[in-house]
Amino acid sequence: MKSAVLVAMAVALTACGMQPVPVVPLANRQSDAAGKRFWNPMPGMAAVYIYRGPDAIPPQVLSLTARDRQVGWLTPSTWIRDDVAPGRYDVGCVVGRELAGSTSLDLRPSTMIFLQASTQAGSNACTLSEVPANIGRDGVVAAVETQPPYGQ
Repeated sequence: MKSAVLVAMAVALTACGMQPVPVVPLANRQSDAAGKRFWNPMPGMAAVYIYRGPDAIPPQVLSLTARDRQVGWLTPSTWIRDDVAPGRYDVGCVVGRELAGSTSLDLRPSTMIFLQASTQAGSNACTLSEVPANIGRDGVVAAVETQPPYGQ
């Protein structure tokens, strides 16, 4: 039933000339609500929130990687949190199979940072920008959590 509704919505949007939003697995409501409490990372760890606002059309799936490990996926108005060991990380944003943008982070223990992922219309480029905590929290609260890759 659920898949029939999704197919009908995609067909309707295509008929109107709009692009349907790609589907990524979403976390359950309890996990989404817990993440929006912005708990400190476990001692000795760092927390990285990556969120995406309602950005450019067509809505592309952004695949996020750090240290050659899949962190997760974002579509417009979604977020993900990753608790990691301190250190230097190159966070990449992949569109399709191409690296579309990246940033380097030097994470210290017990820190929490927020990255905003964004795209521009007509471009496969992705920007990952660190934002102040108050702006990052607002961006996360306005979005929905995606599920992390299996095995994490």
